[in-house]
Amino acid sequence: MANSVTFPVELGGNGQTITDDADPTTGLANGGHRLRFVPALSQAVVMAETTVTKAEEANGSAEEAGAQATGAASSATAAAGSASAAASSASAANSSASTATTKAGEAAQSASDALEYRDQAEIIRDQTQAIAAGDVDITALQPGTLTNPKDYPSTDGAGNLVVRNVDTDVAAHLASGVETITFDAVDKGTVSTGTVSFDVQSATKQKLTVGGALTIALTNKPTNDWELEVDLTNGGSAAITFPTVNWLVGDGTTSTVFADMGVTLNAAGVNTLLFWGTGTGDVYGRAG
Repeated sequence: MANSVTFPVELGGNGQTITDDADPTTGLANGGHRLRFVPALSQAVVMAETTVTKAEEANGSAEEAGAQATGAASSATAAAGSASAAASSASAANSSASTATTKAGEAAQSASDALEYRDQAEIIRDQTQAIAAGDVDITALQPGTLTNPKDYPSTDGAGNLVVRNVDTDVAAHLASGVETITFDAVDKGTVSTGTVSFDVQSATKQKLTVGGALTIALTNKPTNDWELEVDLTNGGSAAITFPTVNWLVGDGTTSTVFADMGVTLNAAGVNTLLFWGTGTGDVYGRAG
């Protein structure tokens, strides 16, 4: 049986088959090598060149595939970096949103506090304007019962109506050591008859000793707020006629009758009378 070699076209050959027998078409025996040996070698060389070419192409494909793989790896790395950056941005955005929510809550609370302070300020403003304008009756300033000698209606630092006391205020002021308060006391002496006139603007504190029935008059009253304190000695020892005075009664009302206050003047002793006015011409008083 003869041996044969075929040179395939797909490997660069021409498709020819060579045998080692005496076949007149393919054989190398009986002189056939003269016709077929060299061409067979030529086919072998062509197929070798084809193999080299195919190997180079395969190598190029492999390199291209490697480059594509490297590019894919770089893209994956870049994508991972982008994902990490996106996650960081999302975290920062969430933190910013939380901070914004907190600040919004604080702003809302501040707005609520501001409204409350505004309402309080308006109340104090209205009270102050009413008092300054003189459209609040003196009895409306009476916050309660004036039960102690030298009590008088006033306002505190917030504009609220309160009861104050002359002796208490003076004592507290002197105790503070800030300054000394003195009163220019006008002593009318002992009077037994007639009319005793107290000049309101001559001194804020005056004195009188009652020796008999007499009349008390208040003169030179200013057109603005004023106050006068009178130390009355032995006032209950004789009849005294007072000018028209709106005496503050214990229930907060006023009366032009001195006895309605429920105060008894001492026949042998001192009572303090407090008179004041608001510039309207009306006179108010309290005895203790």
